[in-house]
Amino acid sequence: MLEKEYYRLSELSRHSKISLEDYQYFIENYKETLYFRLHDQPIVIVEQFSKRELTEFNEDSDNLFQELTELTSILDEEETQYQGVCVGHYSGLARLSRQDKKTLLREGAVRCFHVRIDDIKCLKRENKAYPFSTTLPNKYLVQWGELHPESQYGLESFLLNKDSGQLDICIKTINFDDLLVPIGMVEYIEKCFKPREEKSQEGFQADISNKAVTKNRFDDFQELLIEILTKHPAYSNKGVWKLLKNESEDFGDYRTFDKYNLLQEMSGDDIEWEDKKGKPRKSISAKGLANRLTSARKLINNN
Repeated sequence: MLEKEYYRLSELSRHSKISLEDYQYFIENYKETLYFRLHDQPIVIVEQFSKRELTEFNEDSDNLFQELTELTSILDEEETQYQGVCVGHYSGLARLSRQDKKTLLREGAVRCFHVRIDDIKCLKRENKAYPFSTTLPNKYLVQWGELHPESQYGLESFLLNKDSGQLDICIKTINFDDLLVPIGMVEYIEKCFKPREEKSQEGFQADISNKAVTKNRFDDFQELLIEILTKHPAYSNKGVWKLLKNESEDFGDYRTFDKYNLLQEMSGDDIEWEDKKGKPRKSISAKGLANRLTSARKLINNN
């Protein structure tokens, strides 16, 4: 039997307990991502790139000063810079940036070219070599790099008109009716809108069944770790650390797992974080993270 991965807004109320008004209220008041679908869309996958990294990368170049001078003339120092890593044709869900979400909610439509794709497995005709005749650096890309093998979800991308020749950005207009609601988000929103008494009873049941876990720091951060390990059970402690590091460097609405922006900063061996209410909590060391991951794995295995 065919199972849908998402619903269109026009069918949302027929297949769930959520009305269109419920969905609008939810996205207006919470930090939820807005999705739409791309069909055989040429894209270039990009990564944020700092000038410090550019200097380190080119430190042996005889033309370093000239390269940096040319780059500075193209990109404002305050702007985020990007390197390209892969080109291809993508068919699947994409996410709007936080700023584009605000524009769409305010004006009912938004013109965009900078999105995130949900799954690299949906990328066809993949090309990891620089395919454009446009010289680097340019208005959009600082340089060309390598796609990290662990990169799978939530990849920053620029929409293109074509995947070769001149680097030609494609600007799409996304309307409110173009939005799609993934099944996982539907289930989450339904829980948020459940009657108060029902939610209270569920909370009581969960408190009883997870009493031991609650004593063992079953807080917002632990919920985040459980979600990550449920999705990626084979990840080592180092792999989870790297994933959290990548999430912490992303803009809030671009984060794949940290939907509540718990991660504030990761420096050295410490994780600075806040709970869902925005209250700063005690930092977590690398050793503390290892202990939390052990508890999370035990909980997942026992269930």
